[in-house]
Amino acid sequence: MKTKILICTHKEVELPHNEVFFPIQTGSALTTLHWGIQRDDEGINISTKNKNYSELTAHYWFWKNYTDYEYVGLCHYRRYFQISYSQPHIEKLLRKSDIILPTPIYLPYSNGTNLTIILTREDLYILLLCLKKTHPEYLPDAENYLFNTNQNISFNMFITRKEIFQAYSAWLFPILEETEKYVKLSGYTRLKRIYGYFSEVLLPIWVKHNGLKTSHFPIINYPNQKMSLMQLIKNPLINFRNNLCFHILHGFKHRNFKPLDSVITGMKTDGIPLY
Repeated sequence: MKTKILICTHKEVELPHNEVFFPIQTGSALTTLHWGIQRDDEGINISTKNKNYSELTAHYWFWKNYTDYEYVGLCHYRRYFQISYSQPHIEKLLRKSDIILPTPIYLPYSNGTNLTIILTREDLYILLLCLKKTHPEYLPDAENYLFNTNQNISFNMFITRKEIFQAYSAWLFPILEETEKYVKLSGYTRLKRIYGYFSEVLLPIWVKHNGLKTSHFPIINYPNQKMSLMQLIKNPLINFRNNLCFHILHGFKHRNFKPLDSVITGMKTDGIPLY
């Protein structure tokens, strides 16, 4: 089968059956429970980082260890694209587009503000500083996605061709590894997923910068197949110059980006040398 759609799951649940689906148990290195599906702790892996990387440990395992495919996608045990999961249909979709992504969720504020609500200002600054350090040419697109739009593309879900997947993976994981040098992990379970949250914004930035032709499809839940509540939110665009993110990040201008003095002071106090 030329198409492999990863189903990332950290719990034993009912999964849909389809010849293109490739279930992977994430965080396998952190548990003695195994369910007879592919584990993410074999071969080259980052399974022990699952609490911080979430579904990306399955993404990483597949990138490093699997070669026999032409098309690849990533879904969750309870979230799927609303498409027909057949080899011919996926091939047809990818003849028209380079990559399939979720339909954007319209937030009542910018993507950057959303990230600071989920995480902290320091986390966002660290991500941007590491992006500036490793790939400064991406900063204009990062600024646009984070501060000039509320069209949020969530969940790290995609379907694309092998060469695009490999190029994106080779770009993504070194950036995340760089941020690991500076991030102070939270004690809260949800906030520990920081690198998964980082990659949710990095994926659309990478897609935009590389000029990929994109198709968007809604996300449905399994097994009840109801639309995600977030997909029903259709808030209009707002004046971003008046929102929280504009004020806390005022002065961000492409390669001249510099954190606020208060954040720099906090990072120095916390022993974070990236400033």
